[in-house]
Amino acid sequence: MDKADPMREITLKPNAKGEPSWVATKAGMGSGLGGDVFHLHQHATGQSFLETRDELRKLAFNKGFEAGARYQGMSAAEREARIEKQRQAEVLKAEVRRAEAFRQYQRTLAEPNQFLLARGISEQTLAETKSRTDRHGNAVFPHVRADGKFTGFERKKEGPALYSKSERGVYVANPSCAKPERIKVSEGGLDALSLYQMDTPQQRALTLYVSSGGNPAEDTARALRGLASRTGARHVDLVYDRDEAGSRHTEALKQLLAEQAPSLQVADRRDDYKMSEGEDPNDLLQRHQIKPVQASPHREQQAITQQAVAAQQSVVREGIEEIRELGRTM
Repeated sequence: MDKADPMREITLKPNAKGEPSWVATKAGMGSGLGGDVFHLHQHATGQSFLETRDELRKLAFNKGFEAGARYQGMSAAEREARIEKQRQAEVLKAEVRRAEAFRQYQRTLAEPNQFLLARGISEQTLAETKSRTDRHGNAVFPHVRADGKFTGFERKKEGPALYSKSERGVYVANPSCAKPERIKVSEGGLDALSLYQMDTPQQRALTLYVSSGGNPAEDTARALRGLASRTGARHVDLVYDRDEAGSRHTEALKQLLAEQAPSLQVADRRDDYKMSEGEDPNDLLQRHQIKPVQASPHREQQAITQQAVAAQQSVVREGIEEIRELGRTM
C-alpha cells in the first residue's frame, strides 16, 4: 500500500467464529478498520458494496455479473423491497428445512439406544433425559433454537456426528429441570449425557446439560441466549474436549457470549473434571467405569472359605467313587 495510506499494515487474526479476518494498524495501533476479505477489498479499492460484490464474484467464478448494475438503477425504496423479498424467501426456505427435519425426527423411536448404552450411558440416565433412536441405530438428539422450538437434530453412532440440513441450535438433555442456575455446554449429545451422569443429583437439580452440536457459532450463541432468558440461568460452564479444537471452541463461544450477552457469567470448567489430554467427557466417564474393584478383607476370607469347602467336597466325591468301585468288583 501507499505510505500515505492510513492502512499501511494489515494484521490477520481469527474472529469469534475462528474465520480469518484483518485489522488495519498504524505504528502498531489499531485504526478502527477491519473485517473480512470483502471489506478489505472495499477499503483498498474504494468501490461500492455492489461493485465489490461483483468484482469478488468475478475472481471466484470467472464470470461477469450484471446484478449490481440492475440494483444501482433502482430507487432506494425499490432496493429495500427487493432485499426484503429475498430475506422472506430465505426465511421460507429455512422453515421448509425445519419442517422436513421435524418429520424425520418424528419417525425415530423412544427406546434405549444401544450405542449410548455401549458407551457407558446408563438406563437410568436415558430414562431421565431426552434422546431417541432412528432405524439405523443412531442416537438422535433434538436441537432447539432461541425461542425454544425444534430446529433440527444431531445423530450419532460410531464416527463423526451428523446433523439435519436445518439450522442448528442446542440440544438440552434434561429440559424438565425446573429452576436451573447453570448451563453446562459440551460439544455433542453423548458428552452432555456423560456430564449429567457424572454429576451428583444435587448438581443435576440446578443444571441444564447442553451440547452445541460441534463448532459453536452464531446459531449456538443465539440458542444459548434464548435458553438463559427463558430459564433464568445466569452461569454458562463450558466443558469441551481437552484438545486443541476444544480450546478453540471454548474461546470462540466465550467471545461470542461476551459480545452478545455480557450479563451471563461464562467460564471454562474443563479443569473441574480433570480430563486427561485428548479426552472428552465420555472418555472420562468410561475411564471411571473400568476402575478395578478392590477386594475387601471380608470378601477375601469368603473366597478362602469357599475354596476350602470345594476341596472337602472333592475328597468326599473321591471316597464315594472308591466305594462304588469296590462294590462292582465283589
